[in-house]
Amino acid sequence: MKFKISGKIKAKQRPKFGQGRTYTPTDTVNYENYIKILYQQECKNHFSRPVKMVITAYFQMPASRTKTI
Repeated sequence: MKFKISGKIKAKQRPKFGQGRTYTPTDTVNYENYIKILYQQECKNHFSRPVKMVITAYFQMPASRTKTI
């Protein structure tokens, strides 16, 4: 099963520490929930069991990369 996520990819942020506890940044939680919702909409019958996800991301070559090999 495959589905496509369009838009800018966000990396998972490091955990934050404050007030004596550790927490996941809001941006990371929001993006994870966004991916989960997309999956639920696309693959309705397959969400009732554990899921293993493999992500292949495609990026443009950065302009700062050297042209020589």
